[in-house]
Order: sequence, then C-alpha cells, then structure tokens
Amino acid sequence: MKAISKIKRSHIMRSIHSKSTKPEIIVGKILNNLEINHISQCEKIYGKPDFVCVEHKAAILVNGCFWHRHSCHMFRPPKSTSEYWTKKLKNNIERDMRVISNLNNLGYRVLVVWECALLGKKKLDSIILQDCIEEWIFTGIRNCEIDYQGIKLMQSLC
Repeated sequence: MKAISKIKRSHIMRSIHSKSTKPEIIVGKILNNLEINHISQCEKIYGKPDFVCVEHKAAILVNGCFWHRHSCHMFRPPKSTSEYWTKKLKNNIERDMRVISNLNNLGYRVLVVWECALLGKKKLDSIILQDCIEEWIFTGIRNCEIDYQGIKLMQSLC
C-alpha cells in the first residue's frame, strides 16, 4: 500500500465530519419515511445521540465502523502510529459504553446502527434496513444493533 504524505493525510482527516454524515442522513430519511418524530443531534441528552425518538423512549446511535472499532470487514487497524490509534479507539469504545449505560439509566432504549449496514458492498437492502429499524422502535426491544448481517441484541449492556 502506498504511503500518504502528512499534508494529504491531514486533508483527509479534516474532511471527516462528526454530524450530518452520509450514514446519519440515510437513517434520518428512514425515520422520516416511517413518520417517526425524532430529534437529530440531541444536545440536551448526555452523549448527544444521533437521533432521539422521545415518544418511544428510543435513542439511535449511528457508528462508523472505523471510529468505533466494529468487528466487521470495514474495520482495519491503522499500521502507522498504532499505539496512538489503539488508545484512541479503546477510549471511543469506553465512551460508547458510558453513553449507552447513561441513556439506559435515563429510560432510553438504544439502537446502534453500524456504517457497514448502510454503506459498502455488504450493506443491507434499504427495505430490510427500514424493517429492522421499524421493528425495533415499535416492539420495545431493549438495546440492539444493526450491522450488515441484520438486527441483533447488543452483546453488552442488553
């Protein structure tokens, strides 16, 4: 693999946004299609969930597979400055667990939608994805996650 210059790498990293990402836009459109009232980037709630559906006591987090170290085909650990990235990604995962735990303590159920479910070669069909989100919201199931394989109970903090 060809090395990238520091200037080019800096440009790439600056172009990565923390909100209104393509995956978040996809989930927002699904919520709109389902006519589910929601708040985007809810700053009043700890952890600023990407979407909050107040009447369903549901919070939806849209996670990038790299930034949240998802165990899927889209995550590849960086080869350069590996010590930095190991610590950074570990801290992200620990923060994710705190956010989910806090949301549960506030009475919210949590759905994590992984980037691999929304983008790439193995992404879910849009109808299947919409059905998964709709099922989760209306059945009242506790914490779940959706990845390229579909919906399942979250392995930790269920």
